[in-house]
Amino acid sequence: MMKKILYILIAALMVPYSASAFKYSVDSIPVELRENASAVVRTHQMVYTVESITKARAKHREVITLMNESVGYLRLFEVDYDNFRSVQGLHAAVYDENGKFIESIPSSRIMDVSAGGGFVSDARMKRIIFPVNRYPFTIEVEYDVVINGSLNLDQWYFHSDPYISVEESAVEYIIPNEMPFRYSEHYMNASFDSTRSEDNTVYTWVQRSIPAINKWYFSPLAIARRPFLLVAIDDFEFGGIKGSMQSWKSLGEWAWKLNQGLDQLSDAEKDRVAEITAGLKSDREKAEVLYRYMQSRTRYTSIQLGIGGYKPAPAMQVSEKGYGDCKGLTNYMSALLKTAGITSYYTWARSGNNRQIIPSFVADQFDHIILCVPLQGDTVWLECTSQTLPFNFLGTFTSDRDVLLITPEGGKLVHTPPFANSCNKTAGVINIERRGASTGSFTMTAMGSAFDDNRIFNGKTVTEMKKLVNQGMDLGTFAADTASYKERGGKEPVSDLSFNLTLDDFAVIAGTRIHFRPCLEPFGYQPFDTIGVRIFERPASVDSILYRIPAGYEPEFMPAAVFTQKPCGTYRYEITPIDENSLLFVRELKINKGVYEGDRARELFAFLNSAAERDHQRLILVRSQN
Repeated sequence: MMKKILYILIAALMVPYSASAFKYSVDSIPVELRENASAVVRTHQMVYTVESITKARAKHREVITLMNESVGYLRLFEVDYDNFRSVQGLHAAVYDENGKFIESIPSSRIMDVSAGGGFVSDARMKRIIFPVNRYPFTIEVEYDVVINGSLNLDQWYFHSDPYISVEESAVEYIIPNEMPFRYSEHYMNASFDSTRSEDNTVYTWVQRSIPAINKWYFSPLAIARRPFLLVAIDDFEFGGIKGSMQSWKSLGEWAWKLNQGLDQLSDAEKDRVAEITAGLKSDREKAEVLYRYMQSRTRYTSIQLGIGGYKPAPAMQVSEKGYGDCKGLTNYMSALLKTAGITSYYTWARSGNNRQIIPSFVADQFDHIILCVPLQGDTVWLECTSQTLPFNFLGTFTSDRDVLLITPEGGKLVHTPPFANSCNKTAGVINIERRGASTGSFTMTAMGSAFDDNRIFNGKTVTEMKKLVNQGMDLGTFAADTASYKERGGKEPVSDLSFNLTLDDFAVIAGTRIHFRPCLEPFGYQPFDTIGVRIFERPASVDSILYRIPAGYEPEFMPAAVFTQKPCGTYRYEITPIDENSLLFVRELKINKGVYEGDRARELFAFLNSAAERDHQRLILVRSQN
């Protein structure tokens, strides 16, 4: 009887859309789900069955309505597979705006291509490019994935894209009763049910009617709080190696075993390490020179062979070939340090701007590898995939987050350092011309997270840098005439971007008057978000611009000085006459990170819009009567 109930439950979740109470027609989408939505997920379902410690099957089904051309990218569907995952039973279909069936995608139009972005990979993907149809239209995809190994159970994100609304999102996990199963719900109001049979327990979550989120300058709390589900089983086997997720310690023990014997170097390379570190007194000096050595002779590439998602390539192989992925390069760097007598720890991290793990839930929530080098009185962190990144600088990719050290004693959660000082300082001179274009010269000095942002200029030609400057500023009709970029080392690396501009319509001539906006990059007005916002680390902006005005002109209207300091940030705006032909404009804006709701949100938006109002003010010069 229980098996019959189980079958009915699974069948109900995966029932074809045309046979359900829902319809494909656009008219059937609730009005509130069309608002701000460029696409609507009609249903998104997964049934994940753990068959044994070494095998699982995930059955997927997704139906999505594309409302307009802005989501044309959704016509591209891809699903990855490799030696550990196979794709079966891939079917797809297209429907018009009335829900009428147009066509099924034949197997001849389902491509099978390499998914390896690097030189070495056994990863492949099934790819479908849905035909262009008259918008709106609906696409439907169904497929199964067979997984060999149980290290990672697929997690579930009920609202994966904040700018797409969701009618229904459902997930089901079928777990053998003898396997301990854990889950962690986040920002969910989904309905939940569990049913136990003789052999398995079925866990089901369904969430409906999730609206799209309007785009904001900051991250609305609705984005920060999108519903997702983490799941795991305590004991697993992957690549023929058994492990445990009962604690971070035990997960790290499995990873440590996986890496054993991979840090050997040739005798010639050991001699090279001894040679380049000879005469250096401190371990920090040795670590830095070895990091430069590693960067100079390797490059990053994706490698996905065997259990390439977890096991690094041997250090000797990376050294010989001169390339590797994050795992191989980090392991190679660790081997170099070991040869020099310096301890380091291979470290699992979750990469990307402001991406954090849930430290209270033990599971593999990581996608990148970095290196931790604990030195006396200090800890050095190394990103090993970049040939140009400064020593001991992680950047926004992995800074300020919990990571897992892989040590001989097992896994240890630690936190990577935040930026000590994130700031973008712009110093410059602008010559206001009465006839012809104004001209300006500037130096933008970047620190902390701003240094990371400005590295897009690193290694670029002058032409490429000028193009980036032209694309990155909103100053009306203007052009960059020259551009240069350099980086300065130190405990906190700093970069200087220098450029000259010709500004055709910066100043407006109106009879005997000239007017212009002193703030080069004004902050935009922000509509109030009634839910609230979350602000992550942002660099402060400090501008100091000297304006040289034409002879015979003087200020008729000069915006008043302002200095505001609030819990949400600091704002300063000031114009000071230096002499009869020079005005110094100073402006500072610092927005503090945090979660802003209720009165704090109202104070934040009042502060921001007051700053925006000041930033957009214009200064008026008039021809003097003398």
